[in-house]
Amino acid sequence: MTKQVQNIVIQALLEKKERLIEELEQVNDALQSEGYNIDSNIKVDAVEIPSKDNYRGYDKSWSLSKKFVFLLKVHNRFLHFREAAEMINQIENTGLEDTELASKLSSGTQNLKSEGVIVKYQFDKNNKNSFWGRPNWLDDQGEIIKGHEYDEKYVYKKNASGKDLFDSF
Repeated sequence: MTKQVQNIVIQALLEKKERLIEELEQVNDALQSEGYNIDSNIKVDAVEIPSKDNYRGYDKSWSLSKKFVFLLKVHNRFLHFREAAEMINQIENTGLEDTELASKLSSGTQNLKSEGVIVKYQFDKNNKNSFWGRPNWLDDQGEIIKGHEYDEKYVYKKNASGKDLFDSF
């Protein structure tokens, strides 16, 4: 390899290294925003990602409440509205942000809630940690029966308080 070619290869590698470092910084920022200490080993449970085949029979023209019930049946576990919104946006392009669609899901399932078709399981006292599922997925004490657990990735973790943020400068 000539010196000129070697310099081009090294320059390309250095540029790639810089892009990877920037990408790693973005990943670290995302992990920190989820409450993970980036200096420690992070263990994540394997999550089965349903294929499009699992959503066979899904109809884009359904109401939001019917779409939510369909997702509950497919996943057979408690879901957070934000999680269901992400799923719907993966299946179809709604043109809505996940948070906006999650809010519409919450409103659109009001009749399911009032009729007891779906029930809320709330992790801690934070209303952001409300998960929805079938009544028969809870035991007599109101705890989730094994196999119907929610995805812990959707548990809201409170970050630093406003005072802590202010003191950090």
